Amino acid sequence: MCDQLVWLARINEERYIMCCEHGVTHIIWGSVSIRIPTNELSDIASQLHQAAQLAAQYRIASNYLVTVICNQHDQFQLWIRGGGLHLMPDDFQLFVKMMQQAGNHPLAQKMASEKDASSESKEERPFQVPPKLYSVN
Repeated sequence: MCDQLVWLARINEERYIMCCEHGVTHIIWGSVSIRIPTNELSDIASQLHQAAQLAAQYRIASNYLVTVICNQHDQFQLWIRGGGLHLMPDDFQLFVKMMQQAGNHPLAQKMASEKDASSESKEERPFQVPPKLYSVN
């Protein structure tokens, strides 16, 4: 059980991001809870921002951390590791903004820098986008 929680970002009482003493970030969006290592939060937030921009152009963007799919009704499927959400456009933008705020929190930045210092090399994994003729129906 988590006893020491730190707010990283908050929209309201049903949509927020906190981290705990176990080094886990709890992303809460309504009844969905996604947990990720806090030392990966900044990277995931950055990847999500990039994926959102690519999905607007190509309808889908994916790498090892984040997948964003925008369907023909401009609704978004978002996958962060194994957790997924289906969001309307306004909610998707709120979610991306909330993740950016949490990723820029000093605690998330500190944990990310400690992870980077301890890892030998950071492997680049670019986003995969479909060919221009591909469409998501």
